[in-house]
Amino acid sequence: MNRTVSIFLLFVLLLTGCSQTAAPAPTHTDLPAPPATIPATTAPSVTPSPTETTIPPTDTIAPPKETGTVVDFDGHTYQTVKIGGQWWMAESLRVTTNSQGDAITRYCYENDEANCEAYGGLYTWDAAMDGSSTEGAQGLCPDGWHIPSDADWAVLFDYLGGIEIAGGKMKTTGAEWQPPNEGATNQSGFNGLPAGGYIIHLDLFEGFGYGVHFWSSTGNGDKAGLPTINFEDATVMLLNESKQISASVRCVGDAGE
Repeated sequence: MNRTVSIFLLFVLLLTGCSQTAAPAPTHTDLPAPPATIPATTAPSVTPSPTETTIPPTDTIAPPKETGTVVDFDGHTYQTVKIGGQWWMAESLRVTTNSQGDAITRYCYENDEANCEAYGGLYTWDAAMDGSSTEGAQGLCPDGWHIPSDADWAVLFDYLGGIEIAGGKMKTTGAEWQPPNEGATNQSGFNGLPAGGYIIHLDLFEGFGYGVHFWSSTGNGDKAGLPTINFEDATVMLLNESKQISASVRCVGDAGE
C-alpha cells in the first residue's frame, strides 16, 4: 500500500478506537494558509426553501442553477446551493458562537486559524448539535437550517446517483486534494474540501488533503453518522463513529421554511 493511501486509512481506522476523553483547549500556530477555493461574498443573507427532490434518471446531473447566501451567528457569510430539492451550504461551518452568543469549542487543523477560514472548523458531535440529541436539530446552523440527518444525506446521495459516485460530484477538483482525487467533478456545487479531522484523545490531526468527514445529526448511543469522502475514489463511506472526534459540519435548509 502506498504512503498516501495508508495515511488516510490510518485516520479512518483510528476513528473507530476513539474514547470520550475531554477535549483540550485549542491553541494557535503560524502555518501557511492553504488554498481557499470558495470565493468570498458580500451578498445579503438568504434562507431558501427546500422542496421535494427527484432522483435523476442517469448518473449525470445538471450544474447548479440556484445559489444564495446565509449568515451564521458570528456574521460569517456562506454560499449556498440548491441540489435537487434540497438547499445545502456550499462551505463548511466555521462559527465560534451558538444562537445564544455563547462561545463553543472549534478546532482548526494543526491549530491554524487559516485552515478554519479556508476549510471550515472541526467540531465534536455535541458541539455541532449545540447540546441537543434530537435528529435534525438546528445545532450551530443558522436559523432556517439544521444539522443533516442520515435521511437528509441519503436524499443528497441518491440524487447524485448513489454513494458509489456521489463523492466525486461533491468534492472540488483543485490542488487542495492529494492525487489522484479520483472521480472529482464538483458537479453538484457542494464544494467538498479535504479538511481532515481531529482525534481528541490522541491529540492527533490527520487526513488533511486526503479526505473530509461530515457529521450527521443521527446519533446512536456514543456514536453518530459520519459520511466521509476521500481522495482515492468517488464513493461516500457511511461511517458511524465516536461523537468525541472532531469533524466538519454542513447545514441543510429546513423544509417548508
